[in-house]
Amino acid sequence: MSRTKRIFISDIHMGTEDSVKKKYGWFWKEKGVLLGGFLTQLASDDTVAELVIVGDLFDEWVVPYGISPVATGSNQFDVIASAPQNQPVIQGLKQLIATSGVTVSYVPGNHDMLIQSGQLTKILPGIKPIIDPNVTGKGVYKSGVVYAEHGSYYDLFNAPDTYDTLQGATHHLPVGFFVARSQAEGVINGHPLSQSSVFKEIKVLWNNWNKKDPLVTNIYDAIASLSQTNDQNIVMNGLDGIDQNVENTNDVTDSYGNVYDEWDQHMPDSVNATIAVVGATGMLRPAAILKYYSFSSSNIAIFGHTHKAEIKSVWLSETDESKEILKAARDKTDPNQESALENLLNLPKTDESGASGFIYVNTGTWITGDSGKPDINQRANYAVIEQKGSSTYASLYNYNGVLYAPSSEMGSTYHVNN
Repeated sequence: MSRTKRIFISDIHMGTEDSVKKKYGWFWKEKGVLLGGFLTQLASDDTVAELVIVGDLFDEWVVPYGISPVATGSNQFDVIASAPQNQPVIQGLKQLIATSGVTVSYVPGNHDMLIQSGQLTKILPGIKPIIDPNVTGKGVYKSGVVYAEHGSYYDLFNAPDTYDTLQGATHHLPVGFFVARSQAEGVINGHPLSQSSVFKEIKVLWNNWNKKDPLVTNIYDAIASLSQTNDQNIVMNGLDGIDQNVENTNDVTDSYGNVYDEWDQHMPDSVNATIAVVGATGMLRPAAILKYYSFSSSNIAIFGHTHKAEIKSVWLSETDESKEILKAARDKTDPNQESALENLLNLPKTDESGASGFIYVNTGTWITGDSGKPDINQRANYAVIEQKGSSTYASLYNYNGVLYAPSSEMGSTYHVNN
């Protein structure tokens, strides 16, 4: 049988053994068993050609303030890979990599942005790293009309930051790293804060922002207050070149206070700062459209990062009006930017033949929970891209123990004509 399917997953967030014992981590034993079973099924499915992991397989960020994010005498990613709850996943990936005719590819996320190709292939020999050697934490998978990346590059809080300094050190970690640590600290001190609550807080403060105030500072302070983690020492232990501990959260806000104002200057190949704030609220579809929509090619863009699985289709006919909509949406100085974005999100789904002009897929997550307790929704999401004749089809599923079960499909299946 022909291998025609490519499978995409993201946001597993494997942590250390300690992250499970103290329940501040996002990936527990139960999800390890579930994902391991999923990978074993993929290995025995002779229609699968490739598995693409779209970032955040490992989690180096969700660590309470007082616990070192760096393993003593060992690489942190090795420590995570050796944790007991992660063994079904590691062994399942090794089995899939060893399967004849199957490729396993890896694109970095933000919670594992510091992983290097050599570290990844040491843990998983034979895996194909897609890691930009010039931009920490970035990589883009491309095959035909399909593009896949984690999506954090279009998020004001979580894109790699090389233009601010902390404790005198030049680094790559963005302010989102400290938000994640604040969440983990909140769990162990009895004030958990879920990812959805973080997105909600960002959205509220953005909508009420007085532009004379530093946006990122206000948001980080609000999140630290909600998790009651203000004014605490943050252990760094040399992570990303930051040798000294961060004495308190004020050091964080002082270092990252100008991120919004400096974004467009330092991130020219990302989206503009306004769209990056939209990304920070958990909505990456505008960024995907602005980066990958093309009148000359019907593309499929696959992101992760938001933990919200979704599949959306867009059809935009090539007219002067539609070109102006895209132009306005890309320009934060355009007074019509907000209405242009609204138009993009409410376009027709397909043309008259049923074909899409652009498909956005978010691969969701496999986390157990992000607030110190199991998630009430059993999220185990995966996307399937399949070539059929001259068309490429995109589907989204929630794994329930059976691959491609119709009852587990999320949303519609869309296709683009190649």
